[in-house]
Amino acid sequence: MTRNTIALIVGSATVGLLASTLSAAVAQGDLGKALAAMKTYNWGDDRGELAPIDRAVVALRDDPAARKDLEKRLAALLSTDAPQAAKGFVCRKLSLFGTADSVPALAPLLADKKLSHMARFALERMPCAEAAKAMRDSPSAPKGVG
Repeated sequence: MTRNTIALIVGSATVGLLASTLSAAVAQGDLGKALAAMKTYNWGDDRGELAPIDRAVVALRDDPAARKDLEKRLAALLSTDAPQAAKGFVCRKLSLFGTADSVPALAPLLADKKLSHMARFALERMPCAEAAKAMRDSPSAPKGVG
């Protein structure tokens, strides 16, 4: 084995260990606290309270089950009375890793004057037919174009 190969193996192992450590840290109560804070988060509030969600999006990249759970928990916030700022934050996160499972939570926001742009932001980035259909079927979709 060459030095480069050994360095690559050690580097890969270190990244894997770091990811699992970060994933375990995210799975702790920090994520639960951040999701609870979302229910009242508004512009001007301490954005640091939401940092565990940001870290989870990155840390769970290679953990499909945990990522699916986070997607479900974030999407559920969209049907609550959480403030507009919180729902916009959720839309931004779902734009990064949301799947067809998020579409039913995002689609109703297309008719919301204050949140339709954020819902479209998320849906446009989802490579699934359900997202495209939700945007086409939206009351705010252009009619008679083409």
